Amino acid sequence: MKRAIIVVSVLLVVAGCVSTPTSQIAAFGESSAALIEKVDAVMVEFNQATIERELTNYAATYKGTFAKQFSTEQLAKIIKPISPEQQHSLAIYRANKTLGDYALALAELDSANSRGDIDLASANLYGALTSFNSQYKAIKNSDKDLFEAEKLASVQSYMSAITTAIVAEKKRNALKHIVLTANPSIALICDEIIAQLQHAGLADGIAASRQYILEEQVVEYKLLAAKKSSKLTWRTKEMKRLWQLRQQVISANLVVQQSIKALLTIKETHQVLSDELSAGRVDGANIISAIGRLNEFNKHYYDFEQMLMSCTQVTQNVRGILSCEP
Repeated sequence: MKRAIIVVSVLLVVAGCVSTPTSQIAAFGESSAALIEKVDAVMVEFNQATIERELTNYAATYKGTFAKQFSTEQLAKIIKPISPEQQHSLAIYRANKTLGDYALALAELDSANSRGDIDLASANLYGALTSFNSQYKAIKNSDKDLFEAEKLASVQSYMSAITTAIVAEKKRNALKHIVLTANPSIALICDEIIAQLQHAGLADGIAASRQYILEEQVVEYKLLAAKKSSKLTWRTKEMKRLWQLRQQVISANLVVQQSIKALLTIKETHQVLSDELSAGRVDGANIISAIGRLNEFNKHYYDFEQMLMSCTQVTQNVRGILSCEP
C-alpha cells in the first residue's frame, strides 16, 4: 500500500511534463527543449520589435477624439518587411525552433514504450533532421545540406529497426547512433545561431523597442496621474510597473547574453552525451554532471542578479544597458 502511495505521489509531481525521463538521453532532451523555448522568446521579441513599436505608436496616437480616425486601413500599413537580412534572421529563428524539436523528439523516443509512440517520435526526430537542411541552406545561402543523404538514410534505418521489434537494446543502439551522427551538425547549427545572436544587433533592437514602449507608457501615466481622481494606490502600482519596464530595458543585453550561454551549454552537453555514449556509458558521471549544469542554468535563466555576480566586470552604456564581461 505504501508503495502505491509513493507511485501516485511521483506521478503527481511529474504531471504536466512531456514524460518522465527514462535515461540521461531523455533528461538531456527535455531540459534542452525547455531552455530553447527561452531562447525562442528572445528571438520572437527581436523579430516583432518593429511591429511592437508601430502598434504602440498607433495606440498612443489614436486616442480621445482622434480615435475616431482609426480604421483597418491604418493597420494595413503595418507590413512585415522581407529583406534578405530578415530572411536570414527568420532561418536562424526556425533553426532554433528545430533544435528544440530535435531535443524533444530525442526525449520522446527514449521514453516511448509502445510501437505507436516509437513511430511518432521517430517521425518527429527524422522530420527535425531534414528540416535542419532547408534552414541551413537559407542561413549559408548555399545548396549544401547540414545532414547529408547517407547520414539521414543511416539514421532512418536505425529508427526502422526499433519499430519492427520493440527491444530496449535496439532502442539504445539506435539512440546512440542518432546522437553520434547528429553531434557535429548540432554543434554547427548552435554556432550559427550563436553568431546571429552576437552580430545581428538583437540586444540593440530589443532595447530600443522596450525603451520606446516605456516612454509611451510614461506619457500615458503622466496624463492619467494628473487627474484629481487618480488614487495613490493606483499611482504606486503604476510606478512599480513602469520601474519593471525600465528594468527590462537595462537587461536587454543580458537576456541575449543568457541566450548565447544557453546554446553553448546545450552544445557542450550534447558533446558530453555523444562522448559518453561512444564510450558505452549511458548513465556516466560526466553526463549526469553536464545535465545537472543544464538544469541549473534553465532554473536560473532569468536571474540576472546571479549572472551579474558571476561577471568579472559589469559595464553600462550611455542608455544604462548592462553587459556582463565574463
